[in-house]
Amino acid sequence: LNVDGGGSKNNFLLQFQADMIAKPVVKNNNTEATAMGAIYMVMLATNTATLNEIKNLVYASKTFTSNISSKTRQTLYNNWSKAVNRCLDWDK
Repeated sequence: LNVDGGGSKNNFLLQFQADMIAKPVVKNNNTEATAMGAIYMVMLATNTATLNEIKNLVYASKTFTSNISSKTRQTLYNNWSKAVNRCLDWDK
């Protein structure tokens, strides 16, 4: 899972995501990649950079990998699911 944006500044969140999906979560070196994407498109459109040059500007600053057991993962998921179900129709 490649991540950027404001949430990617929170290492706890990224580690939790990696733990819960049991897949690597790769933090982009630029947390505001949306704005940079627009700049990269302008660079391509104006021929001021090639796609390969732009690819060299983007790299992972950190990769988070799961470090919990599948049993712990399942327990966390079950507890989350219970919490969501308790919130449904709470006003009825």
